[in-house]
Amino acid sequence: MDRCHRLTSRIRPWLLLGLPLFVLCAPSLARQPATLSYHSVQLELPGPPAQLLPCDLDGDGSGDLLVVVAYTTWDRVTFDRVEEAMMITDVVPALFDRREVRAFLTTPQGPFDLALEPLDVSGRLRALAPGPEGTGPLALTPEGVAGFAVVRDESGTPRLVIRPLFDAPTALAAAEVFLPNLPLTADLDGDDHLDLLFPGAGGVEIYLSRDGSLETSPTSHLEVPADRVENAGVKLRRLPLPSVSDLDGDGTVDLLHPTPETVGGEMDEARELLVSRGLGANESFREPEWNIRSGI
Repeated sequence: MDRCHRLTSRIRPWLLLGLPLFVLCAPSLARQPATLSYHSVQLELPGPPAQLLPCDLDGDGSGDLLVVVAYTTWDRVTFDRVEEAMMITDVVPALFDRREVRAFLTTPQGPFDLALEPLDVSGRLRALAPGPEGTGPLALTPEGVAGFAVVRDESGTPRLVIRPLFDAPTALAAAEVFLPNLPLTADLDGDDHLDLLFPGAGGVEIYLSRDGSLETSPTSHLEVPADRVENAGVKLRRLPLPSVSDLDGDGTVDLLHPTPETVGGEMDEARELLVSRGLGANESFREPEWNIRSGI
């Protein structure tokens, strides 16, 4: 018994010293940065992408990818004519402009693993932007606003569709080009959901989201100070969208409008800044009321 007691007395200090050493080491191990793993994904596209938009297209909570592709292809057109009682067909090579939206879904096999059939949007798509959670990606078309979604046919095969949300005249209706990365959506009423800055025919219109879906009637209509139409051989309209920021620190966002002299230039070159003050949730924006002189 006496020998066992002496052995225990010798071992116990080592145990007491070893425990604090382990506790001190644990925080240093926890502070080590986590290792990020990268997964290489190759997307088969007919041309360089005009815009990439991460989103959840099928509502499964995983990240999908929407890609707008604008490219040209060679094809041929035929013309029939009758000459000296003979039918003659002329075949002429032609260059066609094509616009497609392609969806890549994330599956258990990997991110963006499932490529859906391309959706032809030639002549229909003017701009693309993220939308509220219940609406999905938003598309500006000549008729108004539409949304992208993934549906399944009778066999269970997913396909990409575009559905009109509401009709509204837009300043982009006459444009024949796709305008990528326009700042069309932001949280404008402080509810953590995306709202729409719509470039309307008569100015900027504010469409708020309610319960995850976009309202079909605007809550505000603002005339943009730098909105103007020019005629220099061709008819040209400038409609710069305002920047969204809380400029006065009151917890509600405001809209900073470019002035005519800053269109095509830098904001810090402006002699004055025009601001539409935000009024918070369920309210509208006022017409530009602050005129901040920059002292230039």
